[in-house]
Amino acid sequence: MSRIIYLGAVLGLMGCAGESSDSPVVFDAAVDSDQGRVDARVDGGARDAATQDAMLTDFDARLAPALDAAPAPPDPCMGQSDGPYCGAELGAGADHRSAYSCAAGRTTGVLPCPTGCEDGDCRVAEADPCASAPANGAFCGGTLIEGDDDRLYACAGGATASSQVCDRGCQVNPPGVPDACRRDDDPCAGQANGAFCGESIGGAAGALYVCRDGGTAQAEPCPNGCEAMAAGTPDRCGAGADPCAGQNAGNGLYCGSTLGAGQANTLYLCRDRATARAEPCADGCQQMPAGVDDACRAGDDPCAAANAGNGAYCGRTLGRGDADTLYDCQGGTTAGREACAGGCVEMPPGVADACGAVDDPCQPAPVNGLFCGSSLGAGDADTLYDCQGNRVAAATPCPEGCLQNPPGIADACRRAAGGMCCLEPPPGALTQRFSACGAGGGHYGIDYGTRVGTPIHAGMAGTVVSSRLGLPNCYDNGCSPACWNAFNFLKIQADCGDPEDADRDLFIWYLHIDDLAPGIRDGSRVEQGQLIAFSGNSGCSSGPHIHIEVATAPRGQMVSLNTCSSDNPAARYCP
Repeated sequence: MSRIIYLGAVLGLMGCAGESSDSPVVFDAAVDSDQGRVDARVDGGARDAATQDAMLTDFDARLAPALDAAPAPPDPCMGQSDGPYCGAELGAGADHRSAYSCAAGRTTGVLPCPTGCEDGDCRVAEADPCASAPANGAFCGGTLIEGDDDRLYACAGGATASSQVCDRGCQVNPPGVPDACRRDDDPCAGQANGAFCGESIGGAAGALYVCRDGGTAQAEPCPNGCEAMAAGTPDRCGAGADPCAGQNAGNGLYCGSTLGAGQANTLYLCRDRATARAEPCADGCQQMPAGVDDACRAGDDPCAAANAGNGAYCGRTLGRGDADTLYDCQGGTTAGREACAGGCVEMPPGVADACGAVDDPCQPAPVNGLFCGSSLGAGDADTLYDCQGNRVAAATPCPEGCLQNPPGIADACRRAAGGMCCLEPPPGALTQRFSACGAGGGHYGIDYGTRVGTPIHAGMAGTVVSSRLGLPNCYDNGCSPACWNAFNFLKIQADCGDPEDADRDLFIWYLHIDDLAPGIRDGSRVEQGQLIAFSGNSGCSSGPHIHIEVATAPRGQMVSLNTCSSDNPAARYCP
């Protein structure tokens, strides 16, 4: 261990044999720690090396007690209340990039924070948008948690491999088709797969465009004009006379070239000598032997995308072919197909797709989404229908009745009265865990990262006892004391009380919200699963998220946030 370096004059601290102890001795000393050697120069006469070493050794022995008696630096937690603190709150004696735990005026724990400290806890590093990607591939930021809506991310292994800004916006494509930046000059840029009249997408008038993966797969002039069809049905060239009018071979699928009418590369579904549907064939229409339906040339066989094995698939499920045709896929090739007059219904994984009924309850649906039968004016009033392309993709009976929500908010099945005495977690990706009250930190709830405006549903049935709106974000690379509690929130008192203690009430907070749901106010009675608010980024928040916190109090008493009346919400989540 190297000796302390002393520089300067030392008066009256030491003496050597043959010298007065009160005579001044002036010396410099320096340490060569690599060689373990002390070099010293002593003024007042030449001394040999042994004498100099003896003087320095005696000097160390006399000075060490004085150094040991020097006062230690004050504890950063001195004078502070018990609890968690960021170093910046404790002054110059603390590390500003660490979190401190203080108790009885003393430091009981220090946690280094590589990404900074916030609210007495280490700040969580920003999540990689691709961590929420369902698979490898290209995804618009709007489909990912914490992504930029107008940026295209290349995701690999749950991490961002690269990204690019989309000047004209990012095009979200159907599942199985990579998202893409919108292009400047292609009429199909930003369009879903299908057939569109040029007039409707900024292309040439009187032309029919077949759009695939955000680009034009085929453009066909329509001598008789282009006919725009109802939503969910491909547009088509005007036929003049119906191509199927002269068909004598029976109902079925025919190329225009087979019929000798209409468009040669359009596939017509003829029923009772009338066209029930017309599908432009991007790769041309293939005439088949008599008695076998004609078909669009596959180019890539639609069944090549049947990744779940042999079975029946809607074209919509495969992401290619005709959306409302049911394909019999065997060994990755099409063994047969059936045109679905009532639309093709996509079923859950493991269940074969099927043709839908001709009278489909979802036909009146204004957009894709979840609708009660009572909202549609069709089907069963107390059944929840998943409508996709004006066809039923799934139907769920609602034993407690179906809840109609305001326009723009999906309908839902009503929960049983009172709901369950457990807490449903909010949406989003976990970004910060509960760490307070002996759990190693000072975070009294759980944070879930999510986009502003994400719907929040009541985790338990109860009554809204308080709420606050109108406060902005006040985070600016850290939060002032005035900012800490300046957030929008909603607080619910649960009907169940505390399931673990019948003598206590249970309260649930949702912090940093942007707005309340329509009809929700203080005093509102809410059911478990009912829409109550929309997520936001208000107050001391470094990014959009939902903070959920729970606390208990004796029956009839209220309770505050950020105390050890709070406990870990995850311990109360429904199984």
